[in-house]
This record gives sequence, structure tokens and C-alpha cells, in this order.
Amino acid sequence: MSFGSDLPTNVLASVHVNDNSVTFSNSDIRNIYKAWGKAAWLSSCNYAKAQDPSKVTEGTISSGAVTTDTDADWGLNHFSANMKAALLNGNALFPYYGMIPKRDESSGYDSRSRIFVITTNKIFRFVTDNFVYFNSAKDAVKHHIASEYWTANGNSTHSTNRSSAAQSLYDTLTDESD
Repeated sequence: MSFGSDLPTNVLASVHVNDNSVTFSNSDIRNIYKAWGKAAWLSSCNYAKAQDPSKVTEGTISSGAVTTDTDADWGLNHFSANMKAALLNGNALFPYYGMIPKRDESSGYDSRSRIFVITTNKIFRFVTDNFVYFNSAKDAVKHHIASEYWTANGNSTHSTNRSSAAQSLYDTLTDESD
């Protein structure tokens, strides 16, 4: 799934499962990239973590700073101060790939890299020895955004239906990760 200009199209396809007459306003499209997108990534990462906490680690962000481990443990040491501040203050949202340091700073970086996702007040670290968890979270985002759309438009039945569609993407995780 693309996260660029195709994202509203992918979300609209998920919305159309329940009502194919829906069109998005400019405000809806802004929400897809901002408020709904952040909530969707949070839900998606939480579901992936629930499947196997050894594959997805969760950290906390408070007052624009990571409160769990160090910035380097979350791959943030690769960003400029301004970009790091934007990420940690919730002004930017995107998954990123980074190396984490070994526990002994003089040892350099861990040979294993990680995929990270920052959402509102949370940061998630996905292992890269098995991309199934991250890919499932990424693929579920469009359904979680559609759920947010339906919630904002007062239709809890359709919202639940879209959340269920997102959750079904995780049902095969245990089978595929072995």
C-alpha cells in the first residue's frame, strides 16, 4: 500500500465496502493524513504488538521526548534536531528504518536494524528478521482510517466493520511467522 497520493484512494476503497456513494471532502483528505492517520497507525501497531510482543516493542513519548530507553534505541539519533522534534511532537508521521546501538556505545551499531513508527504519544519498534508484522500493520492502516472516518461520521456499525477488516489481517500472523 502506498502512503503518498494513493492513500485516500486506498482508504476510499475500504469505505466503499460499506457505502460506495461516499466521496471525500478536502477536510476528510487532511484527516486521512493527520488525525485519522495517527489514530490508525496507533491501532495498527497495537494489534501487531498484541500478536507477538517479541516482534513489536512499544515505547512512550511525553512532552516531546522518548521516556522509554534512549533516542538511539528508537533510531532517532539519525535525524536532525528539528526533524526529531517534529516527530516527537506529533507533527510528522511516517515509518522509518534505522539501526539501534549495541548496549556498549563503543561497540558501534547493532547488526540488526529495525522499523520504527511514531504515533501520538507512542513509538513502536518492529524487528526486521520477519517483515510479516510490520507489513500486516501497514496493510491494516487503510481499514483503521476508514474506521476513523465512519466514527467521525456517526456510523459505529460501519466503523466496527472496518476495524474487523483490519484485525482479520493479523489472524494469519502466527501461521506465517513460524
